[in-house]
Amino acid sequence: LLSDRLSPVHALAYSRDSDMIAVGLADYSGVVLRLPTGSKSVPLVGHKGPLTSAKWSTLANHVITTAADRSCKVWDVTNGCLITDIKYKDGNTKNCEKIEFKKDTVGGHFYYIDKFILLAHMNELLLYKHHAEKGKNSKRVLGRYQSICCSTMLHTITALSCCNSFYSTLVVCGLSDKSICIYDYNQEEVALKIPDAHTRAPHHVTTIDGSKYVPHSPETHNLIMSCSVMDDVKLWDVRSGQCIKSYNKSNRVASIPSISSCVRYLAVPGEDHAVHLFDIRGSVQSVRYRLITY
Repeated sequence: LLSDRLSPVHALAYSRDSDMIAVGLADYSGVVLRLPTGSKSVPLVGHKGPLTSAKWSTLANHVITTAADRSCKVWDVTNGCLITDIKYKDGNTKNCEKIEFKKDTVGGHFYYIDKFILLAHMNELLLYKHHAEKGKNSKRVLGRYQSICCSTMLHTITALSCCNSFYSTLVVCGLSDKSICIYDYNQEEVALKIPDAHTRAPHHVTTIDGSKYVPHSPETHNLIMSCSVMDDVKLWDVRSGQCIKSYNKSNRVASIPSISSCVRYLAVPGEDHAVHLFDIRGSVQSVRYRLITY
């Protein structure tokens, strides 16, 4: 689909109905492709650094991206226009001015069924109220946002994930002290902390959103996945804070595993130029497959 582009892919995200895919590239741009042919593409141009993440809204009409230029932007996927450019609200400045982020942002998620935007900045968990609508005198969608809450962690946030397909007040964070914490916005406190979850700081955590097209047990929402460089991919039960399964597929690079919509399979990129598929329901030893060589 991207044969005409020479830039490496840094981020990849499917829309909830799997009709479109958002791609973040190293050439400071992104693109939204309509599947399966990718014939209709919408460019996302405006960042000044390589894109680091891309996430969809529930209705698949907006995409939020973050980049290495310390920016976070919301896009209209119908025409590629910029809707909102999120800024940092500095409480130390006069009148709490909105300024550029001081460090790289982590995450960038639509949250609570698109009512909020959630992202991490250093050791701060930032929550913004977001609203987008068409202007009165134009067809362009305009966005407004307001800083709602800034929660401070004891350590730098290295990974971030939340559920957006249903109302959930829980947010999962990977921290620089190798731990994983679950923050509850309802209580405004850390509900659970898993110390020494990995041998290094987690670079990726995932909550189980599921899919409206595939039936699955409500118990799957109690699972989270995490991974770090030179360590196993792990599944955790948030009720007990225990690791219930560990998949021995350590990499020397920060690869991003993915869980299928039916919450049955786990795909992990490997250093052997292949993608390995694990069956979450079965034993680890008997269901490890080499699928694709690229």
